[in-house]
Amino acid sequence: MKAGTWAVFPNEGEFPSTLQNTMARIYAEWFMTTDYELAESLSFSFTKMNPDRQGHAYSEIWIPVVKKER
Repeated sequence: MKAGTWAVFPNEGEFPSTLQNTMARIYAEWFMTTDYELAESLSFSFTKMNPDRQGHAYSEIWIPVVKKER
């Protein structure tokens, strides 16, 4: 398998709303202002719930990207 480039978006807050908002902003804002585009691969995320704060979590969204061709 060929190595790729990943854009990683850490986020922390109320779950799942913070994760959902971050995902929406990646596609609505980040991709519009960067020299990268979505690569043909799977995206993924992971979430770790905070045991001391109900409904609070740390998450990371990993998006495969490639440099835009000019």
